[in-house]
Amino acid sequence: MLTTADFLQERVHRIESLDPSSKDLNILQSITQGAKVVAIGEGSHFINEYWEMRQRLFEYLHRSMGLEIFAMEFGFSEAWLVDRWVGGEASEGDLRLFSESIENWGAGNTIRWLRKYNASLDQKISFAGIDIPEAAGTLLPSLLPFYEFARTISMPTGDLREAILISDEFASRSVVTAAAKWKQMPATRTDRLAAILANTLTRFVSLKDYYTETISTMDYAIALRHLEASICAEFMIRAVAHADRRKAFMPDMSAREYFMAKSVMWHLEANPGSKIFLLAHNNHIQKTNVAYGQHTAAVPMGFFLSKFLGDEYCAIALTSADNHTADMIIDPSRPTGFKIVDIKLSKAIEGSFNAFIEDNSLADILTLTDMRRSTINFSSIRSQSSFVDTSVKDAFDAIINLPTISVNTKHGL
Repeated sequence: MLTTADFLQERVHRIESLDPSSKDLNILQSITQGAKVVAIGEGSHFINEYWEMRQRLFEYLHRSMGLEIFAMEFGFSEAWLVDRWVGGEASEGDLRLFSESIENWGAGNTIRWLRKYNASLDQKISFAGIDIPEAAGTLLPSLLPFYEFARTISMPTGDLREAILISDEFASRSVVTAAAKWKQMPATRTDRLAAILANTLTRFVSLKDYYTETISTMDYAIALRHLEASICAEFMIRAVAHADRRKAFMPDMSAREYFMAKSVMWHLEANPGSKIFLLAHNNHIQKTNVAYGQHTAAVPMGFFLSKFLGDEYCAIALTSADNHTADMIIDPSRPTGFKIVDIKLSKAIEGSFNAFIEDNSLADILTLTDMRRSTINFSSIRSQSSFVDTSVKDAFDAIINLPTISVNTKHGL
């Protein structure tokens, strides 16, 4: 039986340097070997050091395993514009013309870094989104490009115009505010929107062979994914709006997770032989259910990717032993429906991975812990200011602990 001392010796690796040529990172080759998708998480959104760490990890993994796609917890539809900018289109100062959301959600510096990194490469890195628009804040970033595509193929668009007008009534920058607006609308309007989307999907899928006689299969596939993103966003807004009712079915929150997992698979299939570097919250990339106590909040993207890809999916969590973190507090007065706060943390709960770090004098050290096939397990890991209750060795292939972090409260306003 592996003792704690053995575990520390064999599985906890100190990282002195993040230089891509550093031998400290060589353990990643073993952990990510054979993976088509390498997901790197974050314990909280809006942490500067998590973004910086993931940039360094991408550089190393790009050089060592040839990752071609840089994917992120960002809208599938919106990402097509950002990819053009990342590839060098327009000027460096024009990012907001291609996407305001990417700045609002804290990814602006990383995207600017990716553009500069791309400029030094012969073979460009593609940027890809996997999420529904504004994490279900609106349908419009997906519905509008589908509408424009429908016009080019002479598809009836009267109902789509009506759907756009209805969607505009609750369009927001987050699902919290969108759901609040949605609840104030008459059911005749919201049900009409759902019916239009369902009818449009049935028509578009049924006539695939007809449409692809005159358009490329890829153009059709992109348009279909825009439509599917719109439908999933509508479903999520409806689910959140009903979350305060007794009849609410909480696993409905998994619809977005499944959409993101299928988007990752979409990009793999659209780019045969490619490998993806995926950025998302720890809760999204973990391979086990997201649970708080006895309450399952969602079946995450990582669960589905693990089922789809098996050992070709690798999930690496980022956490921190610092005494504070970013949290998102509901605030209906804000455009996003929440405010970012820099919150103080109490001592990690017993049995958690974070308590293991604290109890073994590792809090001040940058470490990577290899969890693959470990006989020692942890019962939880910190998520925002709470703890997700899960089998940590089943949830992640590895965990990187950062000794200090800083919160960026300027985003998401």
